[in-house]
Amino acid sequence: MAPSSRRSGALRPLRALLTVTVVANVGFLVIAAIDWIMGTWNRSEFWAPADALTTPVIDPLLPAFTVQADNVAVVVTVADQTPAQAVLDVIAGGTPGAIAWLVIAVLARRIVTAALGPGVDPFAAATAGRIRRLGIVILTAGGLAELISAAAEYTLYRSVFKDSSFTGAGAATFSLWWLPLGLAVLAFAAVVRHGSALRAELDEVI
Repeated sequence: MAPSSRRSGALRPLRALLTVTVVANVGFLVIAAIDWIMGTWNRSEFWAPADALTTPVIDPLLPAFTVQADNVAVVVTVADQTPAQAVLDVIAGGTPGAIAWLVIAVLARRIVTAALGPGVDPFAAATAGRIRRLGIVILTAGGLAELISAAAEYTLYRSVFKDSSFTGAGAATFSLWWLPLGLAVLAFAAVVRHGSALRAELDEVI
């Protein structure tokens, strides 16, 4: 039995949006790789506490400081960065997050595509299992991506300010976007699994 037009109409735009997300993240990763290979990614910028200005930085890093109006934070620009700094900059610039979103979008698109298949029950236990795996991937990949990015940011910061003990924003940032999203997906999977079980019990009674 082919899926109804009503169900297809709700899922097809979502699949198209997920396809765009996949293409966008692939494009970001390709551009980042090309910039790194061609050496065009040769400037690092990050925030630092204003007291970083009191610590001289030795050559050849030669960072330029731009003091903000509140005189609390500065923007540090490192030109002619080392190869290690270039790698750290690429990682801190969002590459792990793009990889995580790519995996998440691919898995989500597979779930939607499977639900659009002829004769497929979107509320079956198998669908709940796929959604649950997606939630686990979001929690795992998202958390790992944020940890890797934060570690790269801090390592890049310490490559300029070797004696700094600062660990606040600028040295490293850590986002929790993956936690509520992953828990919400796991909750939805549990609801689908519970609904599937109730329907199976109802079918047995009938």
